[in-house]
Amino acid sequence: MIRKYLVISDRISLASSRRDSIRTTAPLFELAIPLDVYWQIEKQMKEYDIMFASGEEDMVLQLLNHKILRSLAPYVVDEKERALLMARLPSDQ
Repeated sequence: MIRKYLVISDRISLASSRRDSIRTTAPLFELAIPLDVYWQIEKQMKEYDIMFASGEEDMVLQLLNHKILRSLAPYVVDEKERALLMARLPSDQ
């Protein structure tokens, strides 16, 4: 397991810094992620960046964004924060 911090702003990102040192007003969730899941998420985030740069439709980007967040939600350390993140996501389509 590795520790990362999920930062949700206009785009989602994974930070390695401790919670206190990240200067943002965006929601921040501490994660404990298995290494194989981390690399899958990194691949999806890279795919998102490529699609964003190529001008992909907002709906497609939003669906991929939700897929990434849904994949990360079970690994949020704090139970209340996990419930908050899940509540923000739309139900499965």
